[in-house]
Amino acid sequence: MWDELWQSSSVALPTLQAELVAQWIDKFAFDSQVHIMAVRQGDSFVAALPLAGRKEKKVFSVGDLSTNCWSSNGELLIDRNADHRVVLDFLSEAVDTVPWPLIWLDFVQTGELHWKSMIDSLKSRGLSFAIHERYHIGQVRTIGSYTNYMSGRSKNHRRNLRKDYRRLEKTGPLNVMIHSEFANDEVDVLVREAFELENRGWKGAAGSSVLRSSGMLDFYILLARYLASNGQLRLAFLKHNDKPIAFELGWEAKGWHFSYKVGYDADYRTFAPGQLLRMKLIEDCFARTDCDFFDFQGPMNHALSCWSTQTYPISRLIVAPNRRISRTLLNGYKAFWPMIHRIKCQPCH
Repeated sequence: MWDELWQSSSVALPTLQAELVAQWIDKFAFDSQVHIMAVRQGDSFVAALPLAGRKEKKVFSVGDLSTNCWSSNGELLIDRNADHRVVLDFLSEAVDTVPWPLIWLDFVQTGELHWKSMIDSLKSRGLSFAIHERYHIGQVRTIGSYTNYMSGRSKNHRRNLRKDYRRLEKTGPLNVMIHSEFANDEVDVLVREAFELENRGWKGAAGSSVLRSSGMLDFYILLARYLASNGQLRLAFLKHNDKPIAFELGWEAKGWHFSYKVGYDADYRTFAPGQLLRMKLIEDCFARTDCDFFDFQGPMNHALSCWSTQTYPISRLIVAPNRRISRTLLNGYKAFWPMIHRIKCQPCH
């Protein structure tokens, strides 16, 4: 029922399928309270919201989506054909049943219709909440002409890409390998190869790479196996002299390509290999009939803004159940957040 709901929802991210939500919970919330709010009509789910407990600032417990910086496996799912007002009234009513004083959601696409409808439902029930925009994520609409799209990028960006590509080609063959079909244990081998490449970059030096984080390689291999079995995994490498120098681990579903994990060999940083690979992958999406959007997944920065044709906001949504302690905590957040935000945003000198 869960996967049928995901399929009938407007949300395309394939890591929201039931087995992968369960995998996230097993990895990141195995010792936490988990609260799945779902609305059923007949034998089908028409809405669902998976929540897992965590500590906010190591101070008090909150319920959050089954999502973190490692993997996005939690979202509000609503059947497109369902009566959103009725369905979300049931979910809003269920807020009072959660075991935490606050529902604290750090990764909410508040610009999407299903979240706008949810916020309207919270208002109609008189529930207190706070919304603060955190960052934007870039996208490319990959319908039409790739040539026209590139002509809309800055001259400096296009010139740098051509220059870096020619410089690399002068020292050896340069080619892109895109894997979308996998045989036997090929997924395991390629995923490991990708993260070995990541480990040779700045993340490895900082100790934050997948290979230097306990259990994370196994987590991504299991995730990739499942997506590959559904034709939803796309793993690409940029190779120079047959040596991988950049990779992208991407998920695909419903006409969307999600650029989830990227990395490159630090020895090649002056050639911007990640940008060269990104150029080839966007070109590939324009050439296909089953790819309408290229989503960068991470916060907007200069390296992504030069590609993006549109963006969407990621916000924090904090909801207080109808309890005195919950309203007190939320009011405290509202009072102190502007001051904390101003301190964080002070320019460096």
